[in-house]
Amino acid sequence: MKLLTVHYEEFPALFFLDFYTFNQRKDIISTPKATLSDNYYKQLGSREQLRSDIDTFFASVHVFFPIVSKLRIYRVLNGDANILDPDMVILSLAMKMHCQPRKEYDLVRTEMYALVKQGCLEAEQNNVLSVKLLQALLLVALYEIGNAIYPAAYLTIGHCARLGYAMGIHNRLNAPQMFSQPVSWAEAEERRRVWWAVIVLDRFVNIGGGNRPFAAHDAKSDDLLPMDEDIWDKGDFVVIQPLAVSEYATLRTSAFARTCQASHLLSHVLRHLNERNEDVKIQYHEAMQLHHIIDTFRHAMNQEIGNMSDEIYNSGYSVSHFTAMGICYSAQIALYDAYMCADADGMQGVGIPEQFEMQQVAISGIKDTFVRIHQLASMIYSSVQAGDISKLSPLIADSLYQAALLIQAYIYETQNNEYTQKMTDIIETLKLLKGRWNVSGE
Repeated sequence: MKLLTVHYEEFPALFFLDFYTFNQRKDIISTPKATLSDNYYKQLGSREQLRSDIDTFFASVHVFFPIVSKLRIYRVLNGDANILDPDMVILSLAMKMHCQPRKEYDLVRTEMYALVKQGCLEAEQNNVLSVKLLQALLLVALYEIGNAIYPAAYLTIGHCARLGYAMGIHNRLNAPQMFSQPVSWAEAEERRRVWWAVIVLDRFVNIGGGNRPFAAHDAKSDDLLPMDEDIWDKGDFVVIQPLAVSEYATLRTSAFARTCQASHLLSHVLRHLNERNEDVKIQYHEAMQLHHIIDTFRHAMNQEIGNMSDEIYNSGYSVSHFTAMGICYSAQIALYDAYMCADADGMQGVGIPEQFEMQQVAISGIKDTFVRIHQLASMIYSSVQAGDISKLSPLIADSLYQAALLIQAYIYETQNNEYTQKMTDIIETLKLLKGRWNVSGE
């Protein structure tokens, strides 16, 4: 069944074949006029129902994955248009897909998920390209990651990266731009967040998959971080920090910016492990540097959310920070696990001082990380009890899983039951998270 009817317009191939000439001729890329099948609007529901679904999305997924502008979405919903543009409909359905009540989840997710994926594909095939389409694809990728739909998750985020490159949102100053320049701060910030989201998800899907190249390049030191979410949602102005200024510093930074920074650090760790230096001393020196940098970042982040408690869930703890904490701990586990055992680190430097020092740091660091992940698990558990499960990101599940796995191995090897209760608590937290994300039960 064809879901998208389009008055077809040929995409100007010159945009890719010879952008210089395309630019000199001042050609433009027009959006084809398209209409969607009735099935889309049936799933979308009434305007009132759509508004309710969008409200739910902003109160849940937006807390940890704020890539859609509230101002711009509500401006469209409150407008006079009787029929929404196709890309807006597809994005709205992608947002709704994340907000289905759990009791309905297993019944409707296949139909809604398939409809959104098919809509994205047909829109792209018919040259209906926009930032909204990329946002919808990112929400699809997040959904696939959260529900362990592989290899689709890995392939979808790779496609998001390619689409972002094609649009030019990765570098609005020097890359060919498919769209006109943003007309407001909110729009410019939205595009920035979309590209950061590509990087965040791309790094996450590569944590446990071995040596695979990233789909999106690393952020540069002069790239701007996302601004404070509350200020962006209001459309206000604020000074935005570049990555180089606040990446490892103690300057207060928003939750999503911390997620971006944690993903940037994870990127460094994965590259370090996958692209090993032939000089073993340099390799161990780099590992030690990464240890210090990530630990400094973790300390700064913990200072922002206050002293963590194993016992009491404090509403002052920002659930939105859990994502950055989880990614940070995933990076630490990946680094320490690679250097705990000299025979298994793949290096030829067994017995040299640098190897011995890094091994000691790794063993001490992994135990400290176990404790901190248990603290995170306790806060997650308490947040679920407080009714905040819809605000929890699937990107925290990896750190919990890796910690439980390594603690289990540690107990088996040493017969030391010091961490047994912590492992049990972490596993129970993963079971709780399965009420939101299937990946927690894998």
